[in-house]
Amino acid sequence: MSNMYNYQTNRPIYERPMDLANERSLAQIASTNWRCSMSKLKAKSSFDYAALRDQKVAAFVEMKVRTNPANKYPSYMISITKIIKAQQVFQALDIPVFLLVKWTDSIGFTALHKVNATVQIGGRKDRKDPQDIEPVALIPINQFVMLKESQAA
Repeated sequence: MSNMYNYQTNRPIYERPMDLANERSLAQIASTNWRCSMSKLKAKSSFDYAALRDQKVAAFVEMKVRTNPANKYPSYMISITKIIKAQQVFQALDIPVFLLVKWTDSIGFTALHKVNATVQIGGRKDRKDPQDIEPVALIPINQFVMLKESQAA
Protein backbone atom coordinates (compact mmCIF):
# COMPACT_ATOMS: atom_id res chain seq x y z
CA MET A 1 0.00 0.00 0.00
CA SER A 2 1.25 3.46 -0.85
CA ASN A 3 1.80 5.86 2.01
CA MET A 4 0.30 8.61 -0.12
CA TYR A 5 -3.25 9.66 0.64
CA ASN A 6 -6.06 11.21 -1.31
CA TYR A 7 -6.70 14.08 1.07
CA GLN A 8 -10.15 14.74 -0.39
CA THR A 9 -11.40 11.43 0.98
CA ASN A 10 -8.62 10.41 3.40
CA ARG A 11 -8.28 7.12 1.54
CA PRO A 12 -4.90 5.64 0.69
CA ILE A 13 -3.82 5.77 -2.93
CA TYR A 14 -3.10 2.19 -3.92
CA GLU A 15 -1.67 2.92 -7.38
CA ARG A 16 1.92 1.70 -7.63
CA PRO A 17 4.64 2.56 -10.16
CA MET A 18 4.14 -0.91 -11.71
CA ASP A 19 0.46 -0.09 -12.25
CA LEU A 20 1.39 3.08 -14.11
CA ALA A 21 3.91 1.17 -16.25
CA ASN A 22 1.22 -1.40 -17.12
CA GLU A 23 -1.15 1.43 -18.08
CA ARG A 24 1.50 3.02 -20.32
CA SER A 25 2.06 -0.29 -22.10
CA LEU A 26 -1.69 -0.77 -22.57
CA ALA A 27 -2.01 2.83 -23.80
CA GLN A 28 0.56 2.09 -26.53
CA ILE A 29 -1.49 -0.91 -27.65
CA ALA A 30 -4.68 1.20 -27.65
CA SER A 31 -2.96 3.96 -29.60
CA THR A 32 -1.89 1.53 -32.33
CA ASN A 33 -5.22 -0.30 -32.53
CA TRP A 34 -7.46 2.75 -32.36
CA ARG A 35 -5.19 5.01 -34.45
CA CYS A 36 -5.09 7.77 -31.88
CA SER A 37 -2.72 9.30 -29.37
CA MET A 38 -3.23 8.63 -25.70
CA SER A 39 -2.94 11.32 -23.04
CA LYS A 40 -2.58 10.29 -19.39
CA LEU A 41 -5.04 12.12 -17.16
CA LYS A 42 -4.05 13.48 -13.76
CA ALA A 43 -4.11 11.31 -10.66
CA LYS A 44 -7.58 10.78 -9.17
CA SER A 45 -9.30 11.69 -12.44
CA SER A 46 -12.44 9.70 -13.19
CA PHE A 47 -10.63 7.83 -15.97
CA ASP A 48 -7.01 6.97 -16.79
CA TYR A 49 -6.50 8.28 -20.34
CA ALA A 50 -8.01 10.42 -23.05
CA ALA A 51 -7.82 9.09 -26.62
CA LEU A 52 -7.05 11.99 -28.96
CA ARG A 53 -7.60 12.49 -32.67
CA ASP A 54 -6.65 15.81 -34.27
CA GLN A 55 -5.93 17.03 -30.72
CA LYS A 56 -9.59 16.58 -29.76
CA VAL A 57 -10.76 14.08 -27.13
CA ALA A 58 -12.38 11.23 -29.05
CA ALA A 59 -12.90 9.03 -25.97
CA PHE A 60 -11.97 8.54 -22.35
CA VAL A 61 -10.46 5.22 -21.30
CA GLU A 62 -10.41 3.37 -17.99
CA MET A 63 -7.57 0.81 -18.03
CA LYS A 64 -7.18 -2.32 -15.98
CA VAL A 65 -4.51 -5.03 -16.01
CA ARG A 66 -5.52 -8.35 -14.45
CA THR A 67 -3.48 -11.38 -13.40
CA ASN A 68 -6.02 -13.96 -14.56
CA PRO A 69 -7.27 -15.17 -17.97
CA ALA A 70 -10.37 -13.49 -19.40
CA ASN A 71 -12.52 -16.59 -19.03
CA LYS A 72 -11.72 -17.24 -15.36
CA TYR A 73 -14.90 -15.39 -14.35
CA PRO A 74 -18.13 -14.97 -16.35
CA SER A 75 -18.10 -11.21 -15.78
CA TYR A 76 -15.81 -8.29 -15.08
CA MET A 77 -16.40 -6.44 -11.80
CA ILE A 78 -16.10 -2.66 -11.59
CA SER A 79 -17.38 0.01 -9.24
CA ILE A 80 -20.77 1.34 -10.31
CA THR A 81 -19.40 4.86 -9.78
CA LYS A 82 -17.24 4.33 -12.90
CA ILE A 83 -20.31 3.45 -14.96
CA ILE A 84 -22.31 6.37 -13.58
CA LYS A 85 -19.45 8.78 -14.36
CA ALA A 86 -19.10 7.28 -17.86
CA GLN A 87 -22.81 7.78 -18.52
CA GLN A 88 -22.65 11.38 -17.24
CA VAL A 89 -19.69 12.19 -19.49
CA PHE A 90 -21.37 10.63 -22.51
CA GLN A 91 -24.67 12.39 -21.85
CA ALA A 92 -23.07 15.78 -21.24
CA LEU A 93 -20.36 15.74 -23.91
CA ASP A 94 -21.27 12.94 -26.34
CA ILE A 95 -17.80 11.48 -25.75
CA PRO A 96 -17.65 7.70 -25.30
CA VAL A 97 -15.91 6.06 -22.37
CA PHE A 98 -14.24 2.70 -22.84
CA LEU A 99 -13.06 0.11 -20.34
CA LEU A 100 -9.88 -1.52 -21.68
CA VAL A 101 -8.75 -4.65 -19.86
CA LYS A 102 -5.57 -6.68 -20.32
CA TRP A 103 -5.93 -10.19 -18.97
CA THR A 104 -3.08 -12.70 -18.99
CA ASP A 105 -4.32 -14.20 -22.27
CA SER A 106 -6.09 -11.38 -24.11
CA ILE A 107 -7.04 -7.72 -24.30
CA GLY A 108 -10.62 -6.54 -24.62
CA PHE A 109 -12.68 -3.39 -24.41
CA THR A 110 -16.28 -2.38 -23.93
CA ALA A 111 -18.22 0.89 -24.03
CA LEU A 112 -18.49 1.63 -20.33
CA HIS A 113 -21.21 4.24 -20.85
CA LYS A 114 -23.62 1.67 -22.29
CA VAL A 115 -22.84 -1.70 -20.72
CA ASN A 116 -25.60 -4.04 -19.65
CA ALA A 117 -24.55 -5.10 -16.17
CA THR A 118 -26.00 -6.53 -13.01
CA VAL A 119 -25.35 -4.78 -9.70
CA GLN A 120 -24.43 -6.33 -6.38
CA ILE A 121 -22.35 -5.51 -3.33
CA GLY A 122 -18.77 -6.63 -3.73
CA GLY A 123 -15.20 -5.51 -4.16
CA ARG A 124 -11.68 -6.29 -3.06
CA LYS A 125 -11.02 -8.04 0.20
CA ASP A 126 -7.25 -8.57 -0.13
CA ARG A 127 -6.36 -5.06 1.15
CA LYS A 128 -8.58 -5.37 4.25
CA ASP A 129 -9.97 -1.90 3.51
CA PRO A 130 -13.70 -1.86 4.34
CA GLN A 131 -14.20 1.02 1.89
CA ASP A 132 -13.32 -1.38 -0.95
CA ILE A 133 -16.69 -3.11 -0.45
CA GLU A 134 -19.33 -1.18 -2.39
CA PRO A 135 -21.99 -1.51 -5.09
CA VAL A 136 -20.29 -3.05 -8.13
CA ALA A 137 -21.37 -3.78 -11.69
CA LEU A 138 -20.78 -7.20 -13.20
CA ILE A 139 -20.21 -6.82 -16.93
CA PRO A 140 -20.50 -10.12 -18.84
CA ILE A 141 -17.24 -10.97 -20.59
CA ASN A 142 -19.18 -11.44 -23.84
CA GLN A 143 -19.78 -7.67 -23.89
CA PHE A 144 -16.05 -7.14 -24.50
CA VAL A 145 -14.60 -6.86 -27.99
CA MET A 146 -11.37 -8.87 -27.92
CA LEU A 147 -8.42 -7.63 -29.87
CA LYS A 148 -6.91 -10.17 -32.20
CA GLU A 149 -3.60 -11.56 -30.97
CA SER A 150 -1.62 -9.76 -33.67
CA GLN A 151 -3.38 -6.51 -32.72
CA ALA A 152 -2.66 -6.90 -29.02
CA ALA A 153 1.08 -7.49 -29.41
